[in-house]
Amino acid sequence: MRPALSPRWLWLFHTLPLLVLAGLLRAQYGVFQSLLEPAGRVCWAEFGSALVALVVLTAAYAAWQQRRRRELPVAYGVVALAVHTAVLAGWFNNEHLLLPFSLPTWLAPPGLSLYPLTFLMPALAHALAVLVVRSVPEQAETPASVARTFAAALGAPLLVVIVGSVVLGTNRFGDYLFFPLFIIGTVAFLFFVARVAYLLTRRRVTGGGVPGLGTAWRVLVGAVMPLGGLALNVGMAQKAPLQWLHEGNEGLFGDFSGPVFFGLALLNGVLLSLPPFRARGLRLALLLGRAALLPFTLYFFVVLLPWLPLALVAVLAFGLGFLLLAPTLLLPLHLSLLADDMAALRRAFALGPGASRARRLTLPTALGAALLILPLALTMRTLHHRHTLHRALAQALTPDYAAAPAPLDATSLARTLRVVRQLKPSRFGFDFFYQPYQQPYLTSFFNWLVLDNLTLPEARLRLLEEIFLGLAPQPAVPVAPPTTAPAPSGPHLSELTARTHYEPRAGVWHSWVDLTISRAPELDPTSQAAISRREYQTTIALPPGAWVSQYYLDLNGHREYGLLAEAKAAAWIYAQIVGERRDPGLLRLLDGGAGLALNVFPCLPDTSRRTGFELLHRTPLTLTIDGRNLRLGDSTTAPPDRHPLTALGGQAVWVTASAKRALPLVRRQPQYHFLLDLTRAPARRAALAAQLQAWLWQHPEPARDAVFTLVDAYARRVPPHADWVATYRAASPAVGGYYAAGAVRQTLALAARHVTACWPVVVLVTDSARTDALADERTLALARLQPEPPVAYALAADGELQRLPFGNAGPIAAVGTADTTALTTPAVRAWPAAGPPHAYLSDDGQPSLVLPHPDVPLRLPDVLPKQAWTSGLALLAHYRSTEILHPDQAEAQRPVAVRAAIQTGLLTPLTALLALENDAQKAALRRLQAQILASNPNLEAGEESAPATAVPIDGGLGWLALAGLALALRTWRRQLGAGR
Repeated sequence: MRPALSPRWLWLFHTLPLLVLAGLLRAQYGVFQSLLEPAGRVCWAEFGSALVALVVLTAAYAAWQQRRRRELPVAYGVVALAVHTAVLAGWFNNEHLLLPFSLPTWLAPPGLSLYPLTFLMPALAHALAVLVVRSVPEQAETPASVARTFAAALGAPLLVVIVGSVVLGTNRFGDYLFFPLFIIGTVAFLFFVARVAYLLTRRRVTGGGVPGLGTAWRVLVGAVMPLGGLALNVGMAQKAPLQWLHEGNEGLFGDFSGPVFFGLALLNGVLLSLPPFRARGLRLALLLGRAALLPFTLYFFVVLLPWLPLALVAVLAFGLGFLLLAPTLLLPLHLSLLADDMAALRRAFALGPGASRARRLTLPTALGAALLILPLALTMRTLHHRHTLHRALAQALTPDYAAAPAPLDATSLARTLRVVRQLKPSRFGFDFFYQPYQQPYLTSFFNWLVLDNLTLPEARLRLLEEIFLGLAPQPAVPVAPPTTAPAPSGPHLSELTARTHYEPRAGVWHSWVDLTISRAPELDPTSQAAISRREYQTTIALPPGAWVSQYYLDLNGHREYGLLAEAKAAAWIYAQIVGERRDPGLLRLLDGGAGLALNVFPCLPDTSRRTGFELLHRTPLTLTIDGRNLRLGDSTTAPPDRHPLTALGGQAVWVTASAKRALPLVRRQPQYHFLLDLTRAPARRAALAAQLQAWLWQHPEPARDAVFTLVDAYARRVPPHADWVATYRAASPAVGGYYAAGAVRQTLALAARHVTACWPVVVLVTDSARTDALADERTLALARLQPEPPVAYALAADGELQRLPFGNAGPIAAVGTADTTALTTPAVRAWPAAGPPHAYLSDDGQPSLVLPHPDVPLRLPDVLPKQAWTSGLALLAHYRSTEILHPDQAEAQRPVAVRAAIQTGLLTPLTALLALENDAQKAALRRLQAQILASNPNLEAGEESAPATAVPIDGGLGWLALAGLALALRTWRRQLGAGR
């Protein structure tokens, strides 16, 4: 511990943690500062000024001492201990002003109050170490001093008990004196415990013997206490023998129940307990082994460092609190043994000042490499989890439809999904203390590196397990059909008006739709039913070619216009506010832009609320809201929209209704795509093949140009002229489950990207078909791109085909067999002419968007005109190209599309308009949006139906702490290399 007197450690233990603390608190304060009372803002300013002053003064003192080449004196330890304790006491004494209870938990997570304790503890521990070292003279090292110090450590808890219960119990000032007495007793207890550790870890050289420590002490501190602490944390008595080695277990400090932690603790104890070898090869191996496990010791030292003030309570409570001090005793022992090994090996290998520089650096380089073994192994393992998870998400949700599937390692994926589920972020958003089934700092590192500090919803985790691991799908929850009838006594549309004007130069209508929402008085406003009816929800069918440009909600006597933000961030922020007495409003696009969803909260009894949005449209249209029709625009005011419009340099064409009516009518031929279930047993495959073959013999027309695809977790097409029956029956065992939704999407996407005179008809060839494959949003978005109504069948048990409805989830209903020979082929419009056309459009009398080259992903220009109708056309074309037809481009193009939508001010399916009440909510929205745009698009901000949680961007704290540890290792290695 003697190197603790070097002023260089002030940069690591004082300046760096305080800078990190100041940055984290500043980031949090910037979100909710507008919600604080004036006294609270003054407290934040004073605490921030104290941190800045502490950083500046400590840095200046460290530089001054280094320039003087002086060690840290006793006075520094006393002053630093007093000042840092005072700062910490000031934080907790004013916590009611700094973090008032009125702050929403998702804006100020509960763990925020522990940030100062976490980052001030290194400085307090270092100041205590300085006092400990200075309290032991250089030559004073006797067994008696150890015994007396140990007795003093035991006496500190007894003193608190005796004085607190006897003396203060009869004193009217006891309530005021007990807390300072407890602090003094805790500091004294930790001081004497650290002094015992220092005395026992000092090297003894007697009669030319080998320097070292007592074996019993090394075994106790190096093995018994760490293993006992892990066992106590796990609570083995709650599990069957050895069961805790294989299952996650809830522990006070985290989940350290796995065999890795116990194995490393045992190995570390063995290496620290071994006597010093005289053979330099064995001594070098011992040094490298101890160095490799030093990060393990450092990790638990950092994890339990904030808990040191509670060590006294633990000793008083159940007598085993000394196990909490195990890392505090173990770290000096570990460092001391490494220093002994380094000094002995320098002598053994003649690495003194006379050796060459390259030779002198050999030992420190080997030591540094050993120190990196565990961190690099952890990083590589975590990167493997990230690669596996993100590949699985890409293949399941955003695949490259044209590329051959690359099979995943199912065993590795299962392990990754298990870890993801186990280490999901806490609903409290803080994983430094008491996080069952998580590891402090390691969980933050995992969430940062693997999940981008977001989360993978349980439904999506289950989907990956069904696809790639073959788990049985969960029954779909039946969804009640939407209704426009308002609930009794619930919010309802009481007034609907419009304001519209035509802009001749742009040829665009600007129409404001104003809604007044009312609610009747409640007989029992406190009932659960009344509370659940506080939110107004409605969906609005949006005619093609109409873009939403603005949205407002009247809040507290003023009109608040909606912020255009990323859709997931806006929905998550809205979900956190709902349930509080706040006033958010959310407007977003559904179904790929075909519908609007409007949410307003709260709508209180016997009150009215006013909200509205603006539409840009080129032709008059009729809007229907809650059963009421609203006419926007007048056909007599503006000329008819006859000619096609283009955007993105002709890569997107808007075919107007009148232009579409002039196109020739044609009929395409149905092409059957049979999706063969590869997950069935060989005997069942043969039976399914025989049934399908018999049906094809009876229906030669569908069999003529049929396409056969083998489907398990992946979809692989049978070559056109190959024997599909033999291929199906002789195929290798299936991988995962029957992912029919992915195969259906691939079929529809390839048909839309390569325009032919045929339209796809999907047939599920399986004995466990469900309509879930036809109800996925991505599937429906692709189905809407083809001009003909989507058609799907399943091979029934009687060998006939059964019609399946698109858009419904659940088991196949008994709808009877369908005569596919009577399948009607609707007429469609060929664009730009009958032969050969570039696209086919539905004959529905509505305008249509055409992508002349659907097989090529579109790119947006750097700048689009603001609030221009052609900008909306460009954004819609880009969304259709990258999100629907080429989902593999989504990760790279989604941030571009969101920023373009915000730049133009037009609502897209990737964005939402959110009206918020205060600046704190807006700051949280902007911060979460930046995080989501920088992450994998298949991850989410939270669970799909989760309650309010902390803002999911606080996990970077653990990463910053790990960076501090890396700096500590680097500094310590340099000191050893300097020639201890």
